[in-house]
Amino acid sequence: MPGTGDKGLDGVIQALAGLTAAARGGGLDDTAALASLAAARRLADELERSELALIEAARDGGATWSTIAAAMGARNRQTAQKRHADLARRCPRPPSVDTPPPALHAPGSGITDDPGPAIRRGTKSADKVPRDREAASPKAALAAARRSPVPRITAAVIAEGRYELVKAPGHAETRAWHVLVSGRRAGLVRPTWRRERSRPGWEGAGNAGTALPAAGIGRVTAAGNARTRDAAAVSLLRALLRQQESSRAKPATEPCPPLVDAGRPGLVIRPRPRGA
Repeated sequence: MPGTGDKGLDGVIQALAGLTAAARGGGLDDTAALASLAAARRLADELERSELALIEAARDGGATWSTIAAAMGARNRQTAQKRHADLARRCPRPPSVDTPPPALHAPGSGITDDPGPAIRRGTKSADKVPRDREAASPKAALAAARRSPVPRITAAVIAEGRYELVKAPGHAETRAWHVLVSGRRAGLVRPTWRRERSRPGWEGAGNAGTALPAAGIGRVTAAGNARTRDAAAVSLLRALLRQQESSRAKPATEPCPPLVDAGRPGLVIRPRPRGA
């Protein structure tokens, strides 16, 4: 697409460099300087919105925070995540509006896009529609997620950003995103107004739908929620990692068989369970 990428920005950079040189050399009067200052401020605001959009586009495309940090010239991924959180706070976006898809047939033609009558007639092709709709419903997706095991979470998965965020069923209403590790769902992140006032935060939830408190992500909102979608995903993965490490470290408590005293057959000695 013309006008994008490095070539599209070269002209803007050169114009700004020339404007800076003219200002420092005294080649601008007060009227030109004030007009250029207002234009520079508008450009700075637009640059921040563009930077935020490009970071999120890279994340949606599968880029890790480490590669994003390298592209930004940041020291590490934490610096890039902090920059993203600051941009998201300063550049709030209006809620997206989901428009219904256009009708396939003209109004008044007597032909509808609703497959309901075909379903009631019991045709073989119509029998697949209810199952597809049920599979796409948020309730069915949540029930299926509860039955599926949680993927194994490691510190490397979190540190290297080896997870994906995909839109959950019903995303238009819930704005929820599934967190996938190795193609399997680990949980979801969603906006929350819990104890928030001016704008929603983000929270992570396990496959059972239970919200998990934000922890291990640095700065949070005044209500204790994550500030961004990615921060909520990292918090969710850290909570799952702690749960899995705790379950692996828990010693197995096998019941000990009762002992019978050979000299006193009627006496049964039941030892105390291990760890009691």
